[in-house]
Amino acid sequence: MIMKNLRINYFLMLLFIGASTMLTSCVQDDDYADLNIVEEEPNIDGTIVDLSTVYNELVTNEYQNFTFEETNNYAEAYVVSSDEGGNFYKKLVVQDKPENPTIGFAIGIDITPAFTRYAFGQKVYIKLDGLTVGQQVDNVQYYPNTEFNEPTLGINNGSEIDDIPASQVEKHILRSSEIATIVPDMISFDDLSAENVNTFVQFSEVQFKRSLMRYDEDGNVISSITYAGEPGDEYDVERTFLSCVSNGQMPISTSAFSDFKSVSLPQGSGTLSGVLSRTYYGDNYTLFMRTPEDADMTNERCDDPNILYCGIPNDSNSIVYEENFNSATTFASIGWDNINVTGGNLSYVLTNFQGDKYAQISGFQSGETNYEVWLVSPEIDLSSTTDEDLSMRIQTNHNNGVILSMHITDNYTGDPATTEWKALDLEVPNGPSSGFGNFQDVGPTNISCAGDNVRIAFKYVGSDPDATTRYHIDDIKVTGN
Repeated sequence: MIMKNLRINYFLMLLFIGASTMLTSCVQDDDYADLNIVEEEPNIDGTIVDLSTVYNELVTNEYQNFTFEETNNYAEAYVVSSDEGGNFYKKLVVQDKPENPTIGFAIGIDITPAFTRYAFGQKVYIKLDGLTVGQQVDNVQYYPNTEFNEPTLGINNGSEIDDIPASQVEKHILRSSEIATIVPDMISFDDLSAENVNTFVQFSEVQFKRSLMRYDEDGNVISSITYAGEPGDEYDVERTFLSCVSNGQMPISTSAFSDFKSVSLPQGSGTLSGVLSRTYYGDNYTLFMRTPEDADMTNERCDDPNILYCGIPNDSNSIVYEENFNSATTFASIGWDNINVTGGNLSYVLTNFQGDKYAQISGFQSGETNYEVWLVSPEIDLSSTTDEDLSMRIQTNHNNGVILSMHITDNYTGDPATTEWKALDLEVPNGPSSGFGNFQDVGPTNISCAGDNVRIAFKYVGSDPDATTRYHIDDIKVTGN
């Protein structure tokens, strides 16, 4: 038996030596790079500078694309992205320090996968000569020039910044043997700022919205939708998460081509980590995770009992009630109550633009330091239908805070201040801080458990001049079966 084992071990040893020889003879130098093996520090024949130096060139050039030439400078940085899960594509995101970063950059690279060469936490030296720095901005109206929008490095192509060609990537991005431990920057919605863009951050005490969950009759979560695998999901799919301790919320973005697109969203609360970025339209921050492991959400949910939740939308299509305000001469003429419960003069008004009439409110220059104004619908009869959904369109303008909310009741007293309301699980659209946004769809949300005879209301709470966001409300619709 011992001799038999010795023969087997000897055979395995020969097989291993043969396989190792074949591997050594077949693998090219470039393939070794894919294994992320860096035994020696690169020879930096130049001056090492901070990432802030790179951004300062952009500021000096009044935020126009700037190409580095004959500087002999190398920017030191740490990789905080990873395409291992397929959620980053031909892009490296780097920040200036492993902990407490002050600035981050996106670098377009024409290679995939990148994580085998540039590991999460890997220190790199970026050869700047030949690269162009700019701001990746799709909708400039949302970006004051003084903000860190999405600082980007790549190859100049006129007004565009292209990816670094595959043949030049390792010439411009030199890998160090150091792979640092990246400590996520703990931030909250209240202190979120543009300087956090392109850095690795973590939100604590957060959860995904109720509307992304499925509940049983007892109110227990039984399942959730996926990160990006639902019918109709394409490109970067956004799912909203929100704070358990404040009113803050923002989307998380997942590529419909990622490896984890069909993984269900976490059902509890906890922490979310990832690279902070901007949404496609640039009007909001968003978070890109590397893999589902960046979500640690095993704690109990923190749902607000004062929010109405009847389950996921029903996709009903028979109209029960709709109002587009086009026939209204006053709100009273269509059965709506327009009430300032704080006693001031501020109220909703009917406005017409290009033949389309809608409800409008803004506390700007009202002179009222505190106001609470309600717009309440007439009674809507749901007694003969089922599976009712509510939807509308809202435009947010001159945004200086979310001060509009939507509510529902089946026991209206005639006075919004004495009525027991349930908040609706709807998200008010974002909009620019100066100028006008676009009308955006809000909903649908399931209201089938609200009662047989309900009223819908819009509550506007603010203070001039600090909270005066202007809203336009239109196309309110209730559908059912």
